[in-house]
Amino acid sequence: MSILTLVIRKKSDDVAVLSLGIGFRIFFYGLALYLGGVLIMDTDPTGSNIGPIIFIVLSLICGSYYEAVYLDRKERMVIRHYGLLFLNKRRCIPFDDIESIRVDRFLRGKLQEGVPDPKPISKNPLSTKATCKLYFILKNGDFTDIEMLTERHYDKLKEKAKFISEFCDIPITGSASV
Repeated sequence: MSILTLVIRKKSDDVAVLSLGIGFRIFFYGLALYLGGVLIMDTDPTGSNIGPIIFIVLSLICGSYYEAVYLDRKERMVIRHYGLLFLNKRRCIPFDDIESIRVDRFLRGKLQEGVPDPKPISKNPLSTKATCKLYFILKNGDFTDIEMLTERHYDKLKEKAKFISEFCDIPITGSASV
């Protein structure tokens, strides 16, 4: 299982959350703890140990990354949080603004007709990678990504789409509806 996969948790009958698993934080905080231990054990008074300190700070910053999608049936709202624990953004989307949910397969770096992908197209043929994406299609024609993974996780994204569809009463379009 990938460390960057969103995990579904039901908080109550009316609220479900898709968020990063606890393994994500354990990995980065454990790495910072390990590097801190190495730094303490290897104190050399003649040289500076700035390298491990930089990696410790980066590990702590990575461990504080937060990403969650709250599905609230009572408020009829999808609330997406992402960023650092202490500096995160929040976007609210009412259920009424969502037309459908969809899972698509595509090659990253290649433009395919009918698949929204705002990222620039790569000219390097080696940078293409089979990818799948779970996203909301909004009634105004925009879309909001929920999760993007490698193609081998396509079935997991289909299961998440079905859960979200049933939980929020949002229709599924595309191949995930089969």
